[in-house]
Amino acid sequence: MNVANSNPQLCRDADATAGPVNCVGGATRAQLEAQLDQYFIFLGSPENNALRRFSNQAIINVSELLKYLIPPWSPFPRLYIVLRSIGHLHELDAFIAERMTDLWFPFTRAKIPNCIDQATSQLFLRNQWIVLTNSLDLEKGKNGSHQYFGENDVLPFESLGLLGKGAYGEVDKVVSTISNREYARKRIKRGNHFGLVRRNMRDFENEMSTLKRLEHLHIVELVGSYTDPLHLGLIFSPVADCNLAQFFNSVAKSGRSLEVLQTFFGCLATGVAFIHSKEIRHKDIKPENILVKCGKLLITDFGIALNWGDTGSSITQDTSPLMTRRYSAPELLDDAPRDSSADLWSLGCVYLEMITVLRGHTIPELRSFLEGFGSRSTIYAKNTDGVLTWINKLRVGNDPVTANLPLEWIKATVKKTPSSRPSAQVLLDTIKNCFDSAIAANGFIGTCCQHTE
Repeated sequence: MNVANSNPQLCRDADATAGPVNCVGGATRAQLEAQLDQYFIFLGSPENNALRRFSNQAIINVSELLKYLIPPWSPFPRLYIVLRSIGHLHELDAFIAERMTDLWFPFTRAKIPNCIDQATSQLFLRNQWIVLTNSLDLEKGKNGSHQYFGENDVLPFESLGLLGKGAYGEVDKVVSTISNREYARKRIKRGNHFGLVRRNMRDFENEMSTLKRLEHLHIVELVGSYTDPLHLGLIFSPVADCNLAQFFNSVAKSGRSLEVLQTFFGCLATGVAFIHSKEIRHKDIKPENILVKCGKLLITDFGIALNWGDTGSSITQDTSPLMTRRYSAPELLDDAPRDSSADLWSLGCVYLEMITVLRGHTIPELRSFLEGFGSRSTIYAKNTDGVLTWINKLRVGNDPVTANLPLEWIKATVKKTPSSRPSAQVLLDTIKNCFDSAIAANGFIGTCCQHTE
């Protein structure tokens, strides 16, 4: 296989689309190598020794050919293309060893492996534009592709204002300059040191791959993703009216939307049951990660979610610095093994805050009570005596078949022993059975979820 060692001049108007079709079945290894060489034939031609921008389809085809020729390199077609084009293909394993993927494009000098010399780094940075594709596929959802924007490229979004900000970066409301549609954009800072860059890239890739597997009426839709020199970007739909914590405040102040809030018990259980059915654990269920749009809830923020389909078990013992302690299960705070039942504990804590508001109290009142009772901790897993006492305080009369049903669901989900908690599907079935057994007037599940499987 010919790997050119020249330093070709730039030719930005060319589009490297020549080469094989997607089907490679039946071809010999020599034929496949010849097909791959066709993408780089310009490198060996003295009269046409110029780099060309590769189309999305060309990049996909290169990856497909590598799957047969050099399988370990197949997931990194952009890295392969740039390094081969500048005559330094032998450096590809150095990028892979540092767990760098094509999603790291566009690179800056600080993001290139330290073992790569300065001259090669500069050559790589100067010529990486050949694999930075345009923005036309950015809003195609699961049918689109990740987009790469260089330092001088114009992003096809106009910011309409900040929606939220945290240690990870920020979320703003944007309008597309292509479709004129409004979206929520999550921008994660790449970071200014290698360890932070790697962690942010890991969470970014995790959230993107997780959301591509989750298409549900109670989960935010991933419209597209991109990277630029400073940020990692995720584009979501819809733009929410507020998150559940903010919704609590509006209900407490106005008393309106109580009926809507009551339906969230079943709708949340539906969403979590669906997530678990896809062998994914959310790991950070809390009111701030539950959005509300026109009375419908949407689960969001899958940056630290776990896909246990690859391992066959949802049991882990990792501790993420991004998890929220107040809603975390006891086994997580104790750094003990945990599984999908940890999500049920977190869901029970959210339910506790929901029923608190439905009973006419506020979340500050709940936390003030916990500060004066039991262990005096406002972290629910650290003050189970306080939580159970507050649950009893919220009980109406002695009839658990009507208004007190949510209290029973909460008590079931916040049991200290993980195996004693119901699964999300069992919890959902319990709520649905309540709907089916002549207490539909209580409306613990939305019409959107009453008859879902």
